[in-house]
Amino acid sequence: MKKISIVIIGRDDNYGDDQNHGIYSLRFKPKTFIERIKFSLEKNIGLFEKFFGDKFEYVVVDWSPIGNKILSDNLELSQILSHSCVKNVIVSPKRVESVRLNPRGFYEYIGKNVGIRNCEGEYLLLTNSDDFFTEELMEEILEVVESDNRENYYRPHSRKDVDGEFNITGEGDSFYEGSIFGKIGTPAAGDFVLTHRSNVIEIGKGYNEQTSTTNDENMRQTALDGALLVNMYLRGIKPIRLGNSIFSFDHNKLDRFNFFEVLQEYDNKENWGMSDFTPIIRDKTIYYE
Repeated sequence: MKKISIVIIGRDDNYGDDQNHGIYSLRFKPKTFIERIKFSLEKNIGLFEKFFGDKFEYVVVDWSPIGNKILSDNLELSQILSHSCVKNVIVSPKRVESVRLNPRGFYEYIGKNVGIRNCEGEYLLLTNSDDFFTEELMEEILEVVESDNRENYYRPHSRKDVDGEFNITGEGDSFYEGSIFGKIGTPAAGDFVLTHRSNVIEIGKGYNEQTSTTNDENMRQTALDGALLVNMYLRGIKPIRLGNSIFSFDHNKLDRFNFFEVLQEYDNKENWGMSDFTPIIRDKTIYYE
């Protein structure tokens, strides 16, 4: 078993690239999605090799590739995604449609659940494809894994957004005192959650798949990240704030979907994360066809 699995999800559809479309307008031309994920993967994999050797895996979920534009086939990404530590998971549009979702929609947290179901690590780090880490944060990640504290989940000090030249454009705290949600670390929780696998799989039961969602092809499921933290928190897993921050490339968000106003538990069906489907494995790639 690996010491840690890092889970991300993506798709080659220019998500976040259009500076004039989304919930806010950017002051600069952002790096393209492919540029962002390439930089983050190369930097993060290098750091995990330094701190964990070969005891980690990077699980990359390619959600419903449009027009068969598979991430691992992209010339800019093919080398890093063929790295021995990378586990590519491809969920086909046909499979997405079979569970009554729009194959052109981007259901981020259902996709992350598929990644979670394919993890081997004792600890899981659930993050985003364009987030990247520092050596100081990696030291804390290693300390958490080696201490084997299963009673907590961990969030970074904050998320620092950067532009294409790596200038900091903003910073968001992982915790704030404004509400109970902030006190348990829910803001931007999709960017970084570190905890023992049992807390996510057996206690948290994955990200909430029972919440009603739109079935529009422009759906971008970007604001359900805090639900898993709420589930773990209400079931006895407590938050800890790390001393260091993550970094993320600033980009547009096409849509936000909120579903709760109070702390509430949920229970996914037993087949969450498409666990009732048997994937096909070819050339070390896992296909949900």
